[in-house]
Amino acid sequence: MLCSPIKVTPDDVGDHYDELDEFYRSIWGRTLHHGLWSPGDAPSVRAGTNRLLSLLLPALSLKPGIRLVDIGCGYGTDAHRIAEQTGALIAGITISHAQEKNAREMTPPSQGAVSIKRGDWLQNTYAAQS
Repeated sequence: MLCSPIKVTPDDVGDHYDELDEFYRSIWGRTLHHGLWSPGDAPSVRAGTNRLLSLLLPALSLKPGIRLVDIGCGYGTDAHRIAEQTGALIAGITISHAQEKNAREMTPPSQGAVSIKRGDWLQNTYAAQS
């Protein structure tokens, strides 16, 4: 594991994402997850992230009404896709003010099934296994 000799706080991490918000959106769009590509696959970010999510979703065995916390949800794009495809109820947490603001401004397809809030996961208030 890489460790920085400089102490980095959660606020520092949030500031980093806030300062680079427009840059990241210009590269990745409204998802900050990397994708999955094999030789011959369409090279677009969207196609790669779709492939990755399609690979992961069956392994989660999510059913309608089950609760899932998306730690580091970014703009909440994948949280909305998961909720739409599975019926799960998703609580997304991002450390970035800019990401939370953008997530709230999106017109989500899964309105009501996803909530996005800014916070530090290490200071969360979720009960274990909730």
